[in-house]
Amino acid sequence: MKAIEKLGALITIAQKAKETNQDAPLDSVELIHQFGEFVDIDFDDAEEDVDDVGEEISEDAHEVEDEENENTENEVMADSEVSIDIPSSLDVDVKAKIQSHFAIIQQAKLDLLPLASERKEIADCLKRTRAYLALLKKSKRAFRSDRKKQSESLESQMFKVLKSIGVELTRYHGGSLNGKDIKTVTNNASYVFDEWSKILKKGKRKDCTEDIDALCVKYKSVFLLWDGAFSIARKVNPSVEDRALYRRFANAAVDGHCELGCSITHKVHLMWKHVEWQMKAMEGGLGDKMEDWVELQHQ
Repeated sequence: MKAIEKLGALITIAQKAKETNQDAPLDSVELIHQFGEFVDIDFDDAEEDVDDVGEEISEDAHEVEDEENENTENEVMADSEVSIDIPSSLDVDVKAKIQSHFAIIQQAKLDLLPLASERKEIADCLKRTRAYLALLKKSKRAFRSDRKKQSESLESQMFKVLKSIGVELTRYHGGSLNGKDIKTVTNNASYVFDEWSKILKKGKRKDCTEDIDALCVKYKSVFLLWDGAFSIARKVNPSVEDRALYRRFANAAVDGHCELGCSITHKVHLMWKHVEWQMKAMEGGLGDKMEDWVELQHQ
């Protein structure tokens, strides 16, 4: 077009291109189709949400928009319909050159049509992406508000209760407790679960329908039942009455254990099906022959 101007032709803009907020095109058409499968937002609704949380849209997105607005003026000429007015006084060869240049421009416009269509598709996808991002950020704010994010989480408060009785989960891989710590929790089950009940009720969500007191009592009862079963199993020279009492504790403990969704491990099976017989068959009963006794024998 500059070459045509230099040759003396008058260039008239027949239709000015409209300024848009579209970003520069991406290379991957496949990305558009993939994104379209996951995001389907009505543009009108999306724009309203973008307005609501406009301040949260990433700065990078705004920078891209600003950069494109700067390029808009340069693109207007290329995207607009043009017509030429060749003065009759021009030389025949010059006229031929002007017409040749104009033909090249028109052909270039035709070649650009598919790219323009692809660019529009990408820009629409980007618009939906920004709207979706705004919705996600708005939902995140609501999520945090509903859960009343505190400086100290409920989990941290519960760990503090365990730490007060000498149990620290951070010492172990995966946060599991060893036998010694489980014994400590069992010995302090009433205190631990009463304190946890207070913590959980204080941080209870609005939509929580769980009876926290009942839930904590259920867990505390299972710990106490297992504590009773182990205590009776360790009696020296257990009587018939001791074995009968053990059976009641073990059955109740296993029932509560399963009700909480815990699996039947080998140790649980042994307590449930074999310890009562061992209390009778072994001379003097099981006595102190638990994990600590076994470790001593290993040493």
